[in-house]
Parts: sequence; structure tokens; C-alpha cells
Amino acid sequence: VVEGDDFYRSSLQRLTVSQREAMSDAAVVNAVIDWQRLRYEALLPLRAKRAATFQPYDWEVDDGRLAPPKTIPEANTIIVEGVYAARPELADLVDIAVYLGVDPRTRARRYAERENDPEWARFWERGEAYYFSAIRPPATFDLQLDDQDLGESDQ
Repeated sequence: VVEGDDFYRSSLQRLTVSQREAMSDAAVVNAVIDWQRLRYEALLPLRAKRAATFQPYDWEVDDGRLAPPKTIPEANTIIVEGVYAARPELADLVDIAVYLGVDPRTRARRYAERENDPEWARFWERGEAYYFSAIRPPATFDLQLDDQDLGESDQ
């Protein structure tokens, strides 16, 4: 399993709230996850049946630094999880793209457990809304599931 959050862009921590607010929605999408590092450091080696070694974002300090190297061993099946895992720039490396729709209450609860900054939540949501409306709409995925299909809803 390759975690998309490991490829969080380290430059985001240096942006002020006003700098983030000034970004277009498309720029937000491009600023959040470093898909180039994901592609070259993780996906290409794994697709070539080799282990992938890369430095993940360091969420412990969360100041833009990367953590010590992490290695994902070669595998026959590779799962890339995360909102931006199905970016068009990665399509040649993805065999099946799965969209998992999550109920808004569940999303809000999960986000609150993870992040307490409302400005950051708005920034992330802007990018995500743009991504799923203009770049990769749910209908373009190979498979669409709802959290209810997996028994994950708060209801």
C-alpha cells in the first residue's frame, strides 16, 4: 500500500493563509500532493517489480520536513490510496481507479479527528471539490463505491 499522504508537498507549510486563499482551485490541486515524487520514487519502481524507497512527509513534526526513508517491498498488487491517487498524470501506471464516496458527516468527523485548522480544511476542500468536478469526476473512475457499500457510514 502506497499512502498518498506520504507525498504531501513540503512547501505548503511555508504558505500563509492569505497566500493559500489567493491560489486558484487548480493551483490548490497541484500544490497538495507531489505527484511527481509519487510517480518516480514509488510507482515506477513498484511497477517494475522493484522495491520503492522514498522519504515520506514527516507528519510528526509537520513543518515541511521529510521523514527518514521508507521502503515498500516489491509486490504483485499495489494499492495507492488517497484523494489524488487517480490523477491523470499517473493514469499510465494505474490499472483500476476506485472512487469511494464518503457521506459528508463521516468526512467531517474524520477530518475533525485529523485536523483542527478551519482555514486549512477550507483550503483542502476547495482543491478536492475542483479535482472531483473538473479533473477527475467520479464517473471517470473504473469503479465507484459509497461508504455504505462497505458498512462505513455513521448512520
